[in-house]
Amino acid sequence: PQLDELHFIDLKNDSSWSVYAGSLRLRKPKAFRKSSSDIEAKVVYQMGNPWYQSVFYDPHTKLTFRSASVARKVDRSNLFGVVHPTVNHDKVYVTTVVLDKEFNKVAEIEHMTFMDNIFSTSEGVFVLDNSYEPDNEDILAFSKYEISRD
Repeated sequence: PQLDELHFIDLKNDSSWSVYAGSLRLRKPKAFRKSSSDIEAKVVYQMGNPWYQSVFYDPHTKLTFRSASVARKVDRSNLFGVVHPTVNHDKVYVTTVVLDKEFNKVAEIEHMTFMDNIFSTSEGVFVLDNSYEPDNEDILAFSKYEISRD
């Protein structure tokens, strides 16, 4: 299987297929040496490689969203407490690929990511936004994304 593909299985018809759902910002992860018990090595591996994370289907727009994190150039001597630059030399650390109902890539939204904290209504797609009063754990704020056909 390819990193940039989504794989589908139709259990009713006993068929399967794959579609491209990737971002040019992500490259294939390097292999991890399982013998390593070094916690820092595991952190460097996680941060230094790209990862596709979650998929969300919006029934209102019939769009599919696929979130991803971009690999970083990790300075092992200063691992924690600093922002490591991306391997792409920009400030885009996360991105979301958008697919239409035929699973053609129609957009990519930089700086947007999600795990389980996403939902949609007829008004738009709502994604958890931790930047609003980040020290207040009593508030769950969501950013609203409206679909534009431009």
